Amino acid sequence: MQVLSSGLSQPLKIKIMDNLTVQYLIVGILVLAAVWYVVRNVRKSLKGKSGCSKGCGCSCGTVEKPQKAN
Repeated sequence: MQVLSSGLSQPLKIKIMDNLTVQYLIVGILVLAAVWYVVRNVRKSLKGKSGCSKGCGCSCGTVEKPQKAN
């Protein structure tokens, strides 16, 4: 913490990073991480691959029915 004399009866105190600034930085990083996570999952789901939404590579959308023997 730096203390500057401003000619007043009390010294002028300047804080470089106070607690509120640190909290805003942490919250901002968390919000950016959450937005990145949501955008990534939306892009994966809209990619247009066939299969389930789990991303396991199965082809559950192209199941063929077995033909009955006459």
